[in-house]
Amino acid sequence: MLTLNQPHVSRAANLLVWLSCCIMAGSTFIIYLGLGQSSGQGVVMPLDDAYIHFQYARQLASGQPYIYNPGLPPTSGATSFLYPYVLAIGSLLGFSGQNLGVWAMAVGFAALALCGWLIYRFSLGCGVPLWIAALGGFAFQLHGAAAWHAA
Repeated sequence: MLTLNQPHVSRAANLLVWLSCCIMAGSTFIIYLGLGQSSGQGVVMPLDDAYIHFQYARQLASGQPYIYNPGLPPTSGATSFLYPYVLAIGSLLGFSGQNLGVWAMAVGFAALALCGWLIYRFSLGCGVPLWIAALGGFAFQLHGAAAWHAA
């Protein structure tokens, strides 16, 4: 069973792995954000679905859930039920226009850090040595496909 305080792993080691996961995800976030900014187009999202969800999120934040175009009836164009709600939080916090992409990327890279940490914790729970468990979480975070999906 996976427990939060495993006797064979020190609290300092767990904290170091957590901080490493956060630093790696944060560094990747900064790189992706910097590359988008250097393109001269602001924040650039990797798929057009993100922009569709941005519109649903803006409408949701303005009190019109599931409505893509203001004044028209609800539509079913969003491919994710939860994602517009997460993005709507960013819209309510003041992220607007292309800057909603910064919020989306921040949420994605926070999830990337959490995934690396959970892989580490799950591996420890399965009896994997600490260094291999940490390496597994780090490898996941540094894999290009995982970073791209986080963005």
